Amino acid sequence: MRETWVHDIVTEHAALTTTGGIVWDAARRLCSFLEEMGRELGLSRPGLQVLELGAGLGWLGMTLARNLTALKMVVLTEQEEGGGLDWLRHNLLLNAHLPGMEVVKAEACDWRHFCDYNRIQQTYTSSQPSQSPPDKTGIPHTHPKSHPLREHCGLACAAESSSPPAEAHCLGGRRPLPEAEPEEVPDGCFAPPDRPVGGTEDFVGELDITAGDRGDGSTSGRGGCGSSDAWLLSQRWDFIIGSDLVYNAVGTECLPRVMRELAGPDTCILYCHTRHRFDTHDVEFFSQLTACGLVWREVREPSVPTPPPSPPPLTELFPEMRIAIYDIRLKPELVNSAEAVGPERKPVG
Repeated sequence: MRETWVHDIVTEHAALTTTGGIVWDAARRLCSFLEEMGRELGLSRPGLQVLELGAGLGWLGMTLARNLTALKMVVLTEQEEGGGLDWLRHNLLLNAHLPGMEVVKAEACDWRHFCDYNRIQQTYTSSQPSQSPPDKTGIPHTHPKSHPLREHCGLACAAESSSPPAEAHCLGGRRPLPEAEPEEVPDGCFAPPDRPVGGTEDFVGELDITAGDRGDGSTSGRGGCGSSDAWLLSQRWDFIIGSDLVYNAVGTECLPRVMRELAGPDTCILYCHTRHRFDTHDVEFFSQLTACGLVWREVREPSVPTPPPSPPPLTELFPEMRIAIYDIRLKPELVNSAEAVGPERKPVG
């Protein structure tokens, strides 16, 4: 019999531009999935390191730490701009007295450091979804055989550390992308992905590591790679989690690059996403996953019935939204390539 999780994490809400100020339904849905499928996922293994992207109020990551006592580290990330990171730390302090919270920490992670944000600003004049698919010309993505962020953050031979390395700079490149759609998982329940699903198998994005470099240690993109980014890149993440993070151009274009750079050969990315909330962003997001050398499939636990088929994006004016969980991994050929996984990672435990 599975042990029921404790749900006693307290969060105070605030209407911030970075978090929305609430615990999203997708975060609660992903928590339910992790609670039921923890044994199958191996969440009870000692020494695991978990990273939450766009943690918002921190409820999901803290709930994991509260219930998975063998975890080595849970890192909750938010951007500093707009007060998101400060509010995340505020909520972490509210729960610091609870068992399990000693392994939780909050760190800055600005996704715009992982791509050419100046070009995104020029391409998209508004974060609101449009009625037609966005232009896919000239979008940056990552070459599978190089990790420019790691190289420019001084992490070519980095090992795990408890303190962030010195600051360095990040670059970005460009190339057109193909269009891809997510596949539905076959009827049944969750199982470890013995086959990749989603994406275009014969295409992986390419990065021009000289793009944006002015030769003086600075870049033409958005700022530089800060010490927190470098520290995140130096770690071995067993699980990367996130929920409802795609609602503007930064999410569609930068989030896949963040996943690609932070994932190792054994990293399981579990992303919970509300489908048909922003169809144009959905189309672009899954195309970007493909371009970054990532594959995905929708998963669910046995207690959740098979969802009805979703209409293709942009085919209905008001499609019914539903929450879906995606298991995202590096493409198999990248896992088998020593050059594709960045610095060598230490084994768990």
